[in-house]
Amino acid sequence: MINKLSKEGCRYCIAPVRETNWEHSAMFSTLFYTYLFYGPRGKYEPMLLTAAFQKARNRLPELTGNWKMFDNGKDVSDLAIGFVT
Repeated sequence: MINKLSKEGCRYCIAPVRETNWEHSAMFSTLFYTYLFYGPRGKYEPMLLTAAFQKARNRLPELTGNWKMFDNGKDVSDLAIGFVT
């Protein structure tokens, strides 16, 4: 599904790669967009999307579904490691 979305022009996609609890999904989305919209600007701005993803994932260690972030169909879930504050 990720490759199909990428081929259709969807650059970024955040999705669970296993069965997920959809209440966890709602909490994850809330945290992700909060970090994305209110996150710090500055030298990490190019990494803001991946940093927001990593922060949300780190705040929910019991998150089901093994959530991943994809950029043009490639897994970029761990690119923000070291940049997350």
